Amino acid sequence: FFLTVMKVLVGLMFVSFLISAWALRPDIGDILHGIALPTAPSGSVVAVLSVLGGVGGSLSVMCYGYWIREAGREGGEWLKGIRIDLGGAYILTGFFGIAVMILGAQIRPEAVGIDIVLGMADRLEVALGPFGRWSLYLGFWAAVITSVLGVWQGIPYLFADFMAMFKRASSEAREAMVRTDSRYYRGFLLFLTFPTMALLLFDRPVSIVIIYTVVGAFFMPFLAGTLLYMNSKREWVGNLKTGWLLNVLLVLALVLFLYLGVNQLIDAVG
Repeated sequence: FFLTVMKVLVGLMFVSFLISAWALRPDIGDILHGIALPTAPSGSVVAVLSVLGGVGGSLSVMCYGYWIREAGREGGEWLKGIRIDLGGAYILTGFFGIAVMILGAQIRPEAVGIDIVLGMADRLEVALGPFGRWSLYLGFWAAVITSVLGVWQGIPYLFADFMAMFKRASSEAREAMVRTDSRYYRGFLLFLTFPTMALLLFDRPVSIVIIYTVVGAFFMPFLAGTLLYMNSKREWVGNLKTGWLLNVLLVLALVLFLYLGVNQLIDAVG
C-alpha cells in the first residue's frame, strides 16, 4: 500500500511541475547553457550544500537498502535492475530540479516562505488560468507529502537496525527487529512524529531545515568513504567488488563534498 501511494504522489508531483514549467515557455538554449556551464554566486556554499543534501545526499539514501529488501530483491542477480532503478530515479530527479528552477525564476527575489509558492502560482495562473494555479498546488502538496512519508517510513529502519547491532542480536532476531511491526521501529516512528511538532513553536523553522540539510550533505563524504572501503573488500562482496571507474567517481565525490564542507567551516570561523 505504501509503495502504491508513493508512486501515485511522485507521479502527480513530477507531471505537475514539468507541465507547469513547460507552460512558461522557458528559453531552452539558456537552460542547456546553464546545465553545461553551471555557476554559483560567491558565498553560496551553504545553499549548494543544502540543495545537494536535500536532493541526493541525506540520510534517506541509506533507507533504499531496506526498501529493496522488503521487496524481496536480495542477491547479486538483482544488481543490474537496481542500478537501472537508481539511475532512472536520479535522471528524473534532474528533470524535476530543472523544472523547479524554471518556476523559481518567475518569483520576486524578496519572496520568502509561503510567498514563494504563491508567487509561482500567480505566474502560472497568468499563463494557464486557474488550471495552472491548482496544478502547482497539487504538485507542491504531493512533494511535501512524499518527503514526509519517505522519512517516516524509512528512517525508523535505521534505528531498529542500530538497536539490533547494539544488542548483538542473532540473524533471526535482527530480522524480527528490523520490521515495520517491531516495537523499535514503531517507537522511533512515534519519536519522529510528535517531538518534531515542537518546531511549530518557532517563528522561522526554515533555518532549522537548512541546518539539517547542510549536516545531511556532510553525510556524503562519510557514505562515499564507507562504500570505497566496503565494496573494495572481495571477502565481503565477492565478485561484486567495485571496479576502478566507480572507485574514481567515489573518490571525486569524497573530495568534492569534503572541499565544500571544509570551505564553509573556514568561512564560518573566519
